[in-house]
Amino acid sequence: MIATLMSHAWVAFLLLAIGRSGPDCAAANQDQPALNDRGQKLMDRYAGMHAALKAEITAVLSVVSPHARSEYLRARAAEDAAAAAWKTAEEHLHDVKHAQGLVGHARNYWIPKAEKSIATAKAKLSSATTEADRIAA
Repeated sequence: MIATLMSHAWVAFLLLAIGRSGPDCAAANQDQPALNDRGQKLMDRYAGMHAALKAEITAVLSVVSPHARSEYLRARAAEDAAAAAWKTAEEHLHDVKHAQGLVGHARNYWIPKAEKSIATAKAKLSSATTEADRIAA
């Protein structure tokens, strides 16, 4: 069957290459000269081969059951949904990494700076001797 399909595919390629895909194409090429007897025989032969090839390919392709087709389409939809969920998760991961960066910056810059300011204020407060020094501290 594969060999038949391959030979028919070759014939179909040849028919496409010479610009004739069947008897209906002759009407489209009316400005072409008329075929002689040998040419008409070849055209009829190739038209028959074309029809047989078309029927054979259609029979092979129609083997897919409606259930298998619906399962395939359902699987593709699930794959598309998973890809969308993955993209959303990546966006959320970016937000989380941004937040982690902000927390790291606070830990490494703002919190030590605040702790230093608090320590300085406590030292000034403990060394203050007058009410004015305590208010300034």
